[in-house]
Amino acid sequence: MDAEQCLNFFKSQHSLEINLMDLELITTNFRDLRNLCATKGFKAQSDIASCPGLVEICLNIMRTLYFNSDVEKYQKPFNIGIQFIGNLLVGHSINKANIWIKYFNDLRNWTFNENLKTRNYCEMIIYNLMLDIEDVEEHICKDTELLERFILDATNELEFACFIMEKIIANNLQIIYENITNDECLRLLQIVNKCLTENHSYLSINAVSFIKETTQQYLEKVIKIDAVPFIEANIAAEFLKMTSNLSYNPQYKSLLQSDSPFITFILAKLSAVHKMGLESVNVFAPVTQLEKMESTDNHPLHLIKGLLIRIIGNLCYKSKIIQDTNIEIDWMLKCH
Repeated sequence: MDAEQCLNFFKSQHSLEINLMDLELITTNFRDLRNLCATKGFKAQSDIASCPGLVEICLNIMRTLYFNSDVEKYQKPFNIGIQFIGNLLVGHSINKANIWIKYFNDLRNWTFNENLKTRNYCEMIIYNLMLDIEDVEEHICKDTELLERFILDATNELEFACFIMEKIIANNLQIIYENITNDECLRLLQIVNKCLTENHSYLSINAVSFIKETTQQYLEKVIKIDAVPFIEANIAAEFLKMTSNLSYNPQYKSLLQSDSPFITFILAKLSAVHKMGLESVNVFAPVTQLEKMESTDNHPLHLIKGLLIRIIGNLCYKSKIIQDTNIEIDWMLKCH
């Protein structure tokens, strides 16, 4: 079925009450449009987009289906409609621009659908828009609710939410970190750590500087005898893990190795943690002493000393200056 035939059919449907719509034929027509875009390429995408009123009528029908998508029989045509929109814009910058300008709010709203397939399809479209249109990423960074949706979906490993977060994190980590709640911050940092360790994702120099500076701020907050809020301890540990991962990665190691005040800070914090662990039984105490404490199992601050040692060890690699600095510190040999 060509674009003109689909248009005539959808015109007959879009003004009907949903219970009077022919769902089977709606599904078939969405599928035909989807497949035309996929198999006939740029020309088919252009013909469909330029067919007067076709895309707008399709979106109107999809809005009706969405408002009833908690009913299973409406979910299938709705999802195939989203797939059609996705295929309409792949590799087609004009169609991308039109979808962004006219229909992004629809895609945003549909991203909150409980159906995982629906969310992944919408996130696929949004990711494709981001690849060509810089304003999309900027817009997302200001939309806290949408950001938190992507963070949650990426935590649950929805494919395109992961791609979206990986792209945003590269250049806008500080902006999104400052825009979300503490609970979402923790999820965000876990995503960044996964990007660094599993996906070997790119981070801008600004993102690396933000991680380094915020790690130092959190270590100042949590390296003390007094108890600290558990969420702060968790965030501090995640930032230190990120810094540890950066110190291991050849892409970023030199940025840390060349920062003498940062190295001095890390050494000072390791010294402080070591001394505090020897002076009393606390979360920084050696492992052999932890059984004397109550409710210390899996406390995030248990990781601090090991991560600090790992950072120093990584930064010493192929750096004679840092190696010589550490040789002069005899207490390092007593860390355990």
